[in-house]
Amino acid sequence: MNWKCPVCGNDDNSEGLLRCLCGHEIVETDIPRLRVISTPPMHINRSIWKDSIIVIVVSFVVAAISLPFKDILPILLKIFVHNYTPIVGYLFICYVSNKVEVWRLSKVALTVWAILTPIYTVINWNSVGTKYTVKKLVFGELLTEIISVIIGASLYFIVRKIKNTISIKNALEKPKWLKENTVLMCIFNVAGFIFYDANSEYEGLEIFLFIVVISMSLLVLWYYWQGNNWARILVMLGSILSVLNLYDIRRYSIAQASVIVAEAVLGLYLLWWLNTQSVKTYFGKSKRGA
Repeated sequence: MNWKCPVCGNDDNSEGLLRCLCGHEIVETDIPRLRVISTPPMHINRSIWKDSIIVIVVSFVVAAISLPFKDILPILLKIFVHNYTPIVGYLFICYVSNKVEVWRLSKVALTVWAILTPIYTVINWNSVGTKYTVKKLVFGELLTEIISVIIGASLYFIVRKIKNTISIKNALEKPKWLKENTVLMCIFNVAGFIFYDANSEYEGLEIFLFIVVISMSLLVLWYYWQGNNWARILVMLGSILSVLNLYDIRRYSIAQASVIVAEAVLGLYLLWWLNTQSVKTYFGKSKRGA
């Protein structure tokens, strides 16, 4: 903390001894007269336009690197390469800033959209009226940027939280099997993409809803891992829903039905495990910070 000497006006940043650069020692009666000098915040010299160009360049680089493998990539990775490589750019922006700045990321996403939409419209102009419409190109690109910035910022937030938690080293106090069932729920959460219908008329909207639901579920699981009781209650509600999903299982494919059955088994286990005394005691402690 910086302060200014009431005797000579010199400033110093010594936290251990109250003595200015001229040697004037500050006594107890002088403390009320000390004028604290706020350290100016550090600003990274980056404009919205510069960040937007970074996102565009990074997304094109990732797409170019993936092109030689386009024929062997799984369907989800193909969707990512064709539409959502800006995720890497937004993740990089968060990493450079060392934080998630929602308002700044929103402005960057709008700028990227404004730059890329005319380019994609010109490139696909011959397909307008058959495969595409101008409205679909404009709003499709906007939806892509919204999804990309949400995923990119969420990934940075989650990774940073995990890193901070590991440094705390509080795993010893967690009940047995908490880690295992948390990992399983994360896997089932991502496995929800198996229900994605690539032939749907509302493909873009479905992908957006999938991303939102999965991101919110992962956030709940994070607080569940931290021991928040409200997250435990939400997990129990989700477990009940996973069991109820068995009711309409016949309309799904074998692969989808297998996921539903496995998730229902985990749900039944969680409904028992989360109500054991040791687990209730752990989640009943004072609120933990995330």
